[in-house]
Amino acid sequence: MAAIRGFFGGSDEEDVTRERYFGMRGSPEPPTLLQRARTAAGMEPTQSEQLVGGLCPSLTFKQRLYGFAACFILGVTISVTSIFSFSRLLHGDPVPFAIKYTLGNVLSLLSMCFLVGPKRQLRNMTASTRWVAALIYLAAMVLTLVTCFVFKDRTGGLIVLICIVVQFFAMGWYALSYIPYGRKILKSCLRSAVDV
Repeated sequence: MAAIRGFFGGSDEEDVTRERYFGMRGSPEPPTLLQRARTAAGMEPTQSEQLVGGLCPSLTFKQRLYGFAACFILGVTISVTSIFSFSRLLHGDPVPFAIKYTLGNVLSLLSMCFLVGPKRQLRNMTASTRWVAALIYLAAMVLTLVTCFVFKDRTGGLIVLICIVVQFFAMGWYALSYIPYGRKILKSCLRSAVDV
């Protein structure tokens, strides 16, 4: 086990980093009185939340970054390669474009689970500032896939294209919620562009 940890870069220093960023410990230890008080006050997740909430909780911070980068790059690559199927979408065959674009978005969204864990990612998505954008984003992805399989003619291609556009803008609005003042800046830029 030590050889595997050494190969993937596991060390005590990374355990401290993992604990600082993700609230997880490498090996379970009995909680101290201070830790129990912090847990009771809601200031620290319990060990069961850490295990349930963390995707592969034994991963080091470096491994989590590699997993995030690989998943995100793969998702973006698949989404970008969907452009090569765009002409088929316009000719009435929306399935290749819709599947590639949506699968790429799903992988990009899931890549965050490597960094924060699935439970925290779900909590972030349902926060009051972004739950509407996240819901529209997820609904647009589902509608894109359903539409591409139900309507296999030019009408289906148009509906898929509308769903893709909604998906794109919902993803952008969702992503801006993570940037401080990102939505306000975009609103002011659009307002000034319309006023001109």
